[in-house]
Amino acid sequence: MKRILLFDILLMKDIKQQNAFFTYVSSFGQKEVFEKIWNTPLGMLSGGERAKLFFSMLTYPDREWYICDDPFAGVDSGGKRFRIEIVKGLEEKGKGIILTTHETEPLESFGRMQVLEIKDGSIQR
Repeated sequence: MKRILLFDILLMKDIKQQNAFFTYVSSFGQKEVFEKIWNTPLGMLSGGERAKLFFSMLTYPDREWYICDDPFAGVDSGGKRFRIEIVKGLEEKGKGIILTTHETEPLESFGRMQVLEIKDGSIQR
């Protein structure tokens, strides 16, 4: 399997690679959003558009494990729903996910999940 690096995704000069990425984001109902912003200079994107783009690019390469460090922090409700859908999609594919968060509400959206809470410096189950 060819390794795909974030740098490769950002450059995506190969139309097959672009199509594969658009297929990926389409599975989360976001194809139109990405078609709209695809040729926009990065500095012209809104904070929410950049956040969606970067989170999508980080989860696009096929990996066995993904580490998501507080993915729901600082995003609006639409951004949270988008990230929940991506994480659920990874979960459905049987991928391993380590997710840290300060927000417990998004965790209710996931099926199989073992939650460990850190309280007073100790891990609680």
